[in-house]
Amino acid sequence: MSIFFIIKVVVVVAVKVVVVKVVAVVVVVVVVVVVVMESLDLYGLKKNNVDSQTVTSAHMVVVVVIVVVVVVSIVVVVAAAAVVVVAAVVV
Repeated sequence: MSIFFIIKVVVVVAVKVVVVKVVAVVVVVVVVVVVVMESLDLYGLKKNNVDSQTVTSAHMVVVVVIVVVVVVSIVVVVAAAAVVVVAAVVV
C-alpha cells in the first residue's frame, strides 16, 4: 500500500461524490424550476389572461437556464474527471 495509491483512491472517491452531488443538484433545480414555472403559468393565465407570447418567452428563458445549468455541471464533471486522470497518470 503505497501513499500514492491511497491518494489516488481518495481522489477517485472524492470526484465520484462531487459528480453525484452535482447531478443531484441539477435534477432538483430543474424539477423546482419546472414546477414553479408551471404553477406561475397556470396562475397567471387564470388570473390575468396572459397572452401565450409571454408564456412562451418565459418558458424559453427557463429552458435556456436549464440548458446552461446542465452544460455547466457537465463541464465541471468532465473537468473533475480530467483532474483524476491527470493525477492517476502523474502518480
